[in-house]
Amino acid sequence: MQLAHYIDHSYLRPDCTEEIIDRLIAESKEYGFKAICIPPMYLQYAKVHSGDRSFLLCTVAGFPIGYDHVEAKLASLRRSADLGADEVDVVINLSAVKTGHWKLTRQELTALSETAAENNVTLKCIIEAQLLTEDEIMRICEISNELKLQFVKTSTGFLETP
Repeated sequence: MQLAHYIDHSYLRPDCTEEIIDRLIAESKEYGFKAICIPPMYLQYAKVHSGDRSFLLCTVAGFPIGYDHVEAKLASLRRSADLGADEVDVVINLSAVKTGHWKLTRQELTALSETAAENNVTLKCIIEAQLLTEDEIMRICEISNELKLQFVKTSTGFLETP
């Protein structure tokens, strides 16, 4: 089993450049990573410069905090699909989770899931597990399972563990 095929090779820091995208592309081709995960503004660049690629293009929406209105996340998801994204990592509204607004959480995940399917994009939800209780994590996972989401990711990597 080749472990690299299961890894998203990511660079989502604000200092990202075209040179860094070129490096991610080269390393993904060399090591066989599953995807490169990059800022949305570099999707078109990566699509043009990756040539015949064996990896997926992944980007983010609502990143890294998840505060964006669901409409903004949906617009970002659609635009990313138009620019060639195969996958989109979306940070869910953690404030809604922390305040117990489960109906809002379900509505957001439903809208994101439907829009991803309509645009032939894989949706991966990020939950920042280190900020959540075990019960909150379980509830999000239950909703995700009911909606048949393919991925729930534990962290953006941007927050320190409290």
